[in-house]
Amino acid sequence: MSKTTYNTEELIAGDIKTQVVKFAADTYYRGMPVKYDSDNDRYEYDATAADLAGIFLEGEREIAANGWGTIITGGEIYQGGIVDDSNDALTIDEDFIAAVAPRGFYIRRK
Repeated sequence: MSKTTYNTEELIAGDIKTQVVKFAADTYYRGMPVKYDSDNDRYEYDATAADLAGIFLEGEREIAANGWGTIITGGEIYQGGIVDDSNDALTIDEDFIAAVAPRGFYIRRK
């Protein structure tokens, strides 16, 4: 079996798991970290590694309250593909990488 390479891919670094979930109203960008808001049964932006539940997979998209979208729930992600709520690269340090590893995310440097 040959290895798959992702030469032009900025976010996906290897095998991933995905899930379709409900979101809070916001503009979402590919690579945005999201957390689960159990009070409202939906996902929303949050750059805190301790609360990471997924990474938005689709392109730039404005989602209405309780709209649906796809997130990455685990797998290999490129560090440079993770963005904040302004679509700028999020600073990923060793603490962030260590905090998300138990959740099934392997952050690769590119």
